[in-house]
Amino acid sequence: MMTNLMKSLFAGSVVLLAFSACNLDGGGMDMSSEETVAKVKEVIAEHVNLQENKLYELKWSERQDEKKLKNELGEIHINFVNQDDQSFYQIISCEGREFKADDARPQKRAVSYELTESLPLDSITSAYIQSMTAEGKKLFSETEDSEQYEFKSVEFYRFSMNPVYKESIGNIMGGFHLKKEKKNETMHFYMDQNYLKKGEDSEMHGKHIWTNYYTISFKLDDSGKLTLFS
Repeated sequence: MMTNLMKSLFAGSVVLLAFSACNLDGGGMDMSSEETVAKVKEVIAEHVNLQENKLYELKWSERQDEKKLKNELGEIHINFVNQDDQSFYQIISCEGREFKADDARPQKRAVSYELTESLPLDSITSAYIQSMTAEGKKLFSETEDSEQYEFKSVEFYRFSMNPVYKESIGNIMGGFHLKKEKKNETMHFYMDQNYLKKGEDSEMHGKHIWTNYYTISFKLDDSGKLTLFS
């Protein structure tokens, strides 16, 4: 079942000119390669002390410039919490093979460091990601009219552990104190894949090229099985 979400890719002389310098990088990093997964972990360790902080969400997405739909790493998004229960959000951008991190931004909702589980980074491997990518393609191929579309890229991979928010601990409801929540030990996985419709050509609008692409969303269900969802 194709989702109703249709996106338009904007690329053309203005965009190509603006990003011409980063085309000198000699090529980007494939979204699911062993090199990319290792580099994502390395870059995270460079910017977050994982001995003193807990990483509870990780997402990496493809480039949004003229190399959109080329399946190349563009950004890394992370959420983590320190021992003072202050949570942070940070974006690390990738242009080719160069990485640049924005400052970590504090988030308003306090997260319990004690009760929130860290992402099991060792479980996030290129083999796992490639198997999920292949499974997603297979699931989509079994849907109606899927033969009309061809896979182009992965929009993002996202892994998360449900954070335990401080506001949910020790609240009073009906005169009873809520007990501390148990740690959430299940890693959640989400993935979006982008497809082009066969025979649907790009169109020129003035000096710009417009290409329609279609995004299919996947997630692991409670039994650990990959499913489509909208």
